[in-house]
Amino acid sequence: STVYLFFWLNVACTNLFATHFARGEHRDAFAVLSDALYVSLACAALLVVGLSWGGGAALARICAMAPGALPGAKQYLAIRILGVPALMTATVLQGACTGMKDATSTPCCAHLFPTCAARAGVAPLATPPDSRRRVLRAIDCRQIAAPC
Repeated sequence: STVYLFFWLNVACTNLFATHFARGEHRDAFAVLSDALYVSLACAALLVVGLSWGGGAALARICAMAPGALPGAKQYLAIRILGVPALMTATVLQGACTGMKDATSTPCCAHLFPTCAARAGVAPLATPPDSRRRVLRAIDCRQIAAPC
């Protein structure tokens, strides 16, 4: 959830991209998008480093009353850290799509494909080997696309 601290980047990208795009300054609009993507990846890298270094200690304090939950919590944190760069990039791309007044189809696809890839990649990491086949069969990316 710490990724949502950087949601300002989505709002800024939407505003600046829409302003340039509405004026017909398409080159400037895409320059804004490029800069926002670089900033999002830099922020994601800082967040990954911060969570990797400080996340274990924070979890140890949180799980002080239930030390048996700590190994699972650390594994969950490690898996979630893998998705931070994709999520940050997807929020910036969604902001650009909203700035182009394409608020439905493209943002859905921009989130659909990384989500399906993340679910397919995380399932083998998060499940015991004997239940991986059942989990992979249970993941249905069409369910994700239903709200779009």
